[in-house]
Amino acid sequence: MLARREHSRLELKQKLQLRDFPLDEVELVLDKLIEKGWQSDERFCEAFIRSRVAKGQGPQKIAYNLKSRGVNNILIANEMQNYVECWLELCQTLFEKKYQGIIPENPAEKAKQYKFLSSRGFPNDIIRQIIK
Repeated sequence: MLARREHSRLELKQKLQLRDFPLDEVELVLDKLIEKGWQSDERFCEAFIRSRVAKGQGPQKIAYNLKSRGVNNILIANEMQNYVECWLELCQTLFEKKYQGIIPENPAEKAKQYKFLSSRGFPNDIIRQIIK
């Protein structure tokens, strides 16, 4: 499983349990993988964030997805610090790609644009800087 991509410890645990391996053996194997450096939540978190940023996802959505994969909040916060500078630029790029940078006067259309960026995981303060 680790040959194709990085996995979090929780993902590996769930996949092995689906294959009916006993929980105590699964835990032992996961500990050995971590000990040998073959599995790392840090590497998983870094690769996951990088891939999701490339897909145009914002920090809130990425953090939510990492939490659901069992990654520690502190680790998520530490890795996200590397991308603080790019969230506004990424949101702006996404907005320009979808709406050609046109901000309508119509409140309903503004709300639609706001909802789109919000659904991509961008926080309100960044969206407000884009849609004025």
